[in-house]
Amino acid sequence: MATYASIDDLRGPAGYLNEQFTTDGVADATHDAILTDILERATAFVNAYLGTTTNLTLATSSTRTLYGDGGLFLSSDVPMTTVTLVAPPSGYSVPEYIIQDGVLRVTDSNGVIVEPWYPALGNATSWPYASGWQRGVPYSVTATFGYSADDLAVLAEATLQTAVQLWQYRGSGGSATIGSDDAITTVRAGWTPLVKQGLDSIKRRMRGNSVGVW
Repeated sequence: MATYASIDDLRGPAGYLNEQFTTDGVADATHDAILTDILERATAFVNAYLGTTTNLTLATSSTRTLYGDGGLFLSSDVPMTTVTLVAPPSGYSVPEYIIQDGVLRVTDSNGVIVEPWYPALGNATSWPYASGWQRGVPYSVTATFGYSADDLAVLAEATLQTAVQLWQYRGSGGSATIGSDDAITTVRAGWTPLVKQGLDSIKRRMRGNSVGVW
């Protein structure tokens, strides 16, 4: 199973667990099998939070067929950037559009974003089929599909934080209780607020990219 972080990111001289798995500057690989398993589980936790069953990947240029749903947005299962071509089947046309939040959103000829109540659409029976991405029509889209290097860095950090916690708390059910004198603190596993903020940002962008890819 692919993971968002490598075994070297987790242990060894440059890893998060370097003090436990480095001897005289040399990585101790004796626990690599279990650490690899932990990285896979950590990646699964990250994906579960995002609501995906497959790993997110770095953006690359490709051509995909996206099917219209009769609305004002044409979306993929991953965000789109740098769209170079949208080709419809013979006899069909491509509406004016802009790229917004990873999807293709219909505009008028002046670049004004079209809303359901936009006057130029005419009466209610003409929208959205006559003015949007026509329902069931396959559009061949050449674009950059996927996620940025910044997004992948957030996923790697979330995976490493989870993996460290899975290793450290493996014998205590996900938490540890520490005390000094009469003060007792329970430490529970979880992402830092900064990493959770990054994951939530990715999750919000994923939410609008789940329709029409084949």
